[in-house]
Amino acid sequence: MNDIHPLFANSTIDPSKWMMIKTYDKWAVIEQEGFLCKHLSLILSGSVAISTLTFSDSEYMIALLQKDDVFGDVLLFSNENSYLGDIVATSKTVIGTINKDDLLLLLKDDIILNNFVRIMANRILNNQKRVKILSQKSIRDKIMFYLLEEKKKTNSNIISIPSKQELANILNIPRPSLSRELINLKKDNIIDYSLTYIKLLIVR
Repeated sequence: MNDIHPLFANSTIDPSKWMMIKTYDKWAVIEQEGFLCKHLSLILSGSVAISTLTFSDSEYMIALLQKDDVFGDVLLFSNENSYLGDIVATSKTVIGTINKDDLLLLLKDDIILNNFVRIMANRILNNQKRVKILSQKSIRDKIMFYLLEEKKKTNSNIISIPSKQELANILNIPRPSLSRELINLKKDNIIDYSLTYIKLLIVR
């Protein structure tokens, strides 16, 4: 069971003795915006979206997290430790939680500490990449930057997409605008796409 989550990778510590595990149905609210973060949450299976409402009441997706990701790691040790958005299961999801006191005990183990720092470093890097996506000037630039980053991860020209709506949320653009630009990119023979994937035809 030591491979249940990357936090416990290569460790002899039994995760089941440190975590409370709960299963959430799709669209269940796991944590609410503004509530205090009291534990580290490990995604053991499934996926979650962290989103908030803008001043104009449109939804803005802060992050989309998958199996083996974590949330609450930064908030738990920050001065302002309230959730920045609602955390909602986007599929049937299993979450393991570790309270702060237990986490501090776990971090005395060098392997767990190294794993935790690596997880946090990867999260910060992903956040920086997301900022770079959002800083792109045009919708086309946002789409292409996202697709090229995903290609680097998978080493494939075929990029799976959760749905057009979720992709629009990730890129922080209206879905109709996303659909129009995808059509334009297809007409320009830069991509092809279906409901579940986008294929890069031209890669720089």
